[in-house]
Amino acid sequence: MTEQVHDALNRAAALPCAADVDTLETSIMITLDCYVQAILVGDAETYTSMTAPDVSVYEWYIQGGRMDGRSLHEEMIREREPVEDLEWSLSDVHVRFVGKAAIVDYTLRVTGIENGLELFAITDETRVFEAREQGWICVHAHKSPHGVEDDA
Repeated sequence: MTEQVHDALNRAAALPCAADVDTLETSIMITLDCYVQAILVGDAETYTSMTAPDVSVYEWYIQGGRMDGRSLHEEMIREREPVEDLEWSLSDVHVRFVGKAAIVDYTLRVTGIENGLELFAITDETRVFEAREQGWICVHAHKSPHGVEDDA
């Protein structure tokens, strides 16, 4: 499935090829899938092509308050050691369109082996993509910890 999703993405434009999708919701879901995968597997080029230079991000585990710009995350993605046996899924996905923006919120579950240790992470995330000339571009992200004990 991942290969099909990546094949449907026009990498230079960060937008699914028009002939491969039938709705805006499908296009944003393909974009989101490729975007999250790029982050998780360390594909900094795809992340950069799909993220606004002035993106604003809230990530509770990195720092309090807003971070502006993509350079910190781009550097983190480039330096990350690959996660072995990586598995990830999106659940409870909700998409809203407001003007030229797509607001997508979801729960991300990630498992694997990182630096010899078992990785298990669940976060609730919101991403805002803006339809620009080159395609869907992430302009804002907000991550919150998910109540893991709720899933135990």
